Amino acid sequence: MGSASTKTRKLTIENEDSRNVIKVSDEVVQRLKGREEVRNLTPRSSVQVIPEGVPVYYYPEPVLTSLQCRQQKQNALEENDKYWERRIRDLQKGHDKMHEVMQCEYKKAIEEIQETKKTNKEVPCKENKLKVLDCYQKYPNEPMRCAQIVQDFADCVDSHRASRTSSKG
Repeated sequence: MGSASTKTRKLTIENEDSRNVIKVSDEVVQRLKGREEVRNLTPRSSVQVIPEGVPVYYYPEPVLTSLQCRQQKQNALEENDKYWERRIRDLQKGHDKMHEVMQCEYKKAIEEIQETKKTNKEVPCKENKLKVLDCYQKYPNEPMRCAQIVQDFADCVDSHRASRTSSKG
């Protein structure tokens, strides 16, 4: 900034003034004259004098630092984890409720089956059933020989069914 350049520089400015006059600030005029010291004409601008030989770097203020970016991502991941933990917990509660209902229904079904086994200990027409099975085993290729035994079994079942329905009603 403070050193003179050995290269020639060209500056092209389009002049909007009809009198072909370019307006330049006093600071620019002083720099063009080669003066080292620059005066502050406006109270708002702050000019720093930098010694010669020191490189000048301008670092604009970053919008987000890498730490802030990492923290934002970490927060987003934590929120995502919380969301999915909540979802899993809710699904587990629903599963547990469903499991309880299924266990209760299972127990009821077992009790009903046991109750019907207690009341139906006597198998109706057991002798006739055994006679039908025995006949079919003796004559596997001649089922018409067992017709009378099958008819007796069917009559027994019908009479048993009729007696049960009349006793319930």
